[in-house]
Amino acid sequence: MNLKDAQEGKEYIVTAIETGDEEVDAFLFSLGCYVGEPITVVSHIYDTITFFSSELEKLHPIVY
Repeated sequence: MNLKDAQEGKEYIVTAIETGDEEVDAFLFSLGCYVGEPITVVSHIYDTITFFSSELEKLHPIVY
């Protein structure tokens, strides 16, 4: 499943990160988005997904 398809307010476990770009992978990791981490999509607004990472206990916007 892609984050764009995730339901808002539902917790998901990250099973794979397939960006094809090491810098983007490192950026997502720095936000607490990595394989095995539970995240919750908070909102889909335009081309931005905001998710919550329980590890960092912060909201993170991702523009796609």
